[in-house]
Amino acid sequence: MASFAGNCNQKLLLLLSSQLVVAAFMFGNTCKTIFEAIVFVFVMHPFDVGDRCVVDGVQLLVEEMNILTTVFLKLDNEKVYYPNSVLATKPISNYYRSPDMGDTIEFSIDFLTPAKTIGRLKEEIKKHLEANTLWHRNHLVVVKEIENVNAF
Repeated sequence: MASFAGNCNQKLLLLLSSQLVVAAFMFGNTCKTIFEAIVFVFVMHPFDVGDRCVVDGVQLLVEEMNILTTVFLKLDNEKVYYPNSVLATKPISNYYRSPDMGDTIEFSIDFLTPAKTIGRLKEEIKKHLEANTLWHRNHLVVVKEIENVNAF
């Protein structure tokens, strides 16, 4: 009778361990992905909704954060969905968590352009920046260089 009970225990142990191996095989990667995503969202927390970030060299606006995915909005309003487990492996630049930064836009103006027209251009730039809440109101228009001055 003792050998029968020992045999049953071995069979039960074998059945349970094989079921555990199957469950680990089926759900192991899912559990790993969920754990990585939770660590990314709640521990690393590299951005918040509304932040402007750079991921893979593309400027994106964080639109929605979920446990498993983050939804970004490109500047042309295209939505991009990233799994958080993938984002955890990528370098992310966050403009809103960085110190004050600046953007430079270079453009050329003809040497013969009247000062009044340049002044009007500066005012239009100022109006645009004040109307757009994503940019700081303070701006600076700087003459970088004057080319072909002697051509006339």
